[in-house]
Amino acid sequence: MFGFFSRKSKKTPDRLASNSGRGLKFGLPLPVVVPRSKVEAAGRKPFDLVFAVMQFATTMVSKGLYRYPEINPKAMQVYHAHWYSSEVKNGGHSQFIHNAGQEIDAMVANARAGLAASGAKGQLATLEKMSAWVAEHPDEAAKQTGFEGGRDGLLDTLDDAFYDADEAAPMDNLVARWIASWPDLQVVDDDDYDDAINQLEMANPSARRQASSQVGWRSGPPDVGSVPRRRRPCLRKDITTGNQAGIRHVKGADCRQAGADGLPTPNQCKGAPAMRRDRDTRRCL
Repeated sequence: MFGFFSRKSKKTPDRLASNSGRGLKFGLPLPVVVPRSKVEAAGRKPFDLVFAVMQFATTMVSKGLYRYPEINPKAMQVYHAHWYSSEVKNGGHSQFIHNAGQEIDAMVANARAGLAASGAKGQLATLEKMSAWVAEHPDEAAKQTGFEGGRDGLLDTLDDAFYDADEAAPMDNLVARWIASWPDLQVVDDDDYDDAINQLEMANPSARRQASSQVGWRSGPPDVGSVPRRRRPCLRKDITTGNQAGIRHVKGADCRQAGADGLPTPNQCKGAPAMRRDRDTRRCL
């Protein structure tokens, strides 16, 4: 499917013939692409492979402008499984609940799938108990902060159980082993990795349009009298959930979020003089 993707090194005689990345063809959802060195070193440095998958998902959304259904779902399962682990190790289950906010169901669903598939049974058990507690105690869950005075005792108990499970069977090891077993994992020689990622980004028409706009501005602003000025969308997507979050409005951008009238409220036109908006064009002025 991919002309220059292979699980074998370029030094291996029976590797796939083309390594230039030209003529790259693929379907959706996008397969996960990782550097060969991360796979080969997974036994010694399992987190590096886990992080490579997380980085791939982040890049495809932030630079490739792909939507989450267009990316292999296993990538987000890895992402949220690690997110769960990191939050617990940093501030406990209480912090995870607080930071997940309204997206906790989607995050738990992804983390659950990733932990189950990787065989992280102990960590999965603590996740399930936390999820059940949140469902049974929504008011208490809303009070969680991860800090003293905002931590439920039962969640602290789950923290201890998670640490015991992770000491017995480190989650990074299990997840890395699972990733390496994916039959659709695309392994690229390190020298070809940047080119492969760039081609996947540019295969999305939205990313190509954005890149063309940026190149045009580098060479000087267009003649506004004859060429329509390309506007940069205000909406940004949160890599953790796929929902619109972290909205930032800039001067001249298309503003299609906010007030009851469907137009940006004045205080959403951040970075624009006098925080003004144009009712007809829906742009921050």
